[in-house]
Amino acid sequence: MAAVQAGISPNPVPVAHVEDRLALHPDDTPWNQITPSRTIVYHDCFDGLKCPRLLLPLDWSHGEPNGPEIAVAVIRRPAKVDVTDSRYGGAVIVNPSGPAASGVHTLLQIGDRFQNIVEADTDPKFDLHATTSDDHYFDTISFDPREVNHTLPQLDCFSNTFSRLVWSLGADAEGFISNFNPAFDIKWSRYLSRSATYMKCIKAYGNESIAYYIDTRSVIDNIMAIAERHGQWWEAEARKILQEMQRFLPWLECQRIPANTEWRRQNEEVLFWGTSYGTILGSVPAVLLQRLLRRQHGSC
Repeated sequence: MAAVQAGISPNPVPVAHVEDRLALHPDDTPWNQITPSRTIVYHDCFDGLKCPRLLLPLDWSHGEPNGPEIAVAVIRRPAKVDVTDSRYGGAVIVNPSGPAASGVHTLLQIGDRFQNIVEADTDPKFDLHATTSDDHYFDTISFDPREVNHTLPQLDCFSNTFSRLVWSLGADAEGFISNFNPAFDIKWSRYLSRSATYMKCIKAYGNESIAYYIDTRSVIDNIMAIAERHGQWWEAEARKILQEMQRFLPWLECQRIPANTEWRRQNEEVLFWGTSYGTILGSVPAVLLQRLLRRQHGSC
């Protein structure tokens, strides 16, 4: 308790303007070079991957057209075939547990493993019968959930990095509760102090504080929106490729591509892979929202 009274509790930070809360640190590349948008605009990033920053409503329960927004950091590992290929199966959205794990970090670290599992074993470059093949290839997409990593805004009630470091080191130095008797009382006082400070910080931000909107349902709505926006991008990208290539393609292919890549507005199917807590994010849409979760894979 004396440790908390000595000033370990974090100090509230000044409240930023709403438009400033979506601005990334200059060192946060490549994300600080990507302008957030309401449609998915993929930018080259991380040596072969694609990164957009997607604007979504802060409050899905109201979702006013001009209401506050968040900028979600999304990352895509492209399939081995383009989106007009009949073997392209869409995007598998991955959530790596948490509930505050960074999907961007996970895809950068082990994205190839996810893709090797969901995609066909055969190399599409050596299959000349694309329109009759049973093999399928998928984009692998993940994202940073609300208030995590590169997704903004974030709730930060420490005045600076040093203050946050002092807090973390102090918590580590107290040891585990089982180590000695006073540990529980010290930790309880520490976290009561932090909770009180955070509540002051949240109150200072007002109703637009991200703290009110980092619940499971909001993250699920984000996943549904990513699937919708990717479907929109898929249609536009396929039409662009078709326009460039249609004079070289058979007539049946020119008919198949628009039909197979049409954006199913508000009705896009979701392919989802969640681990641990992520399995909840996959189960709720299927049970409560009655959305088209075509397939989900979960592991604990």
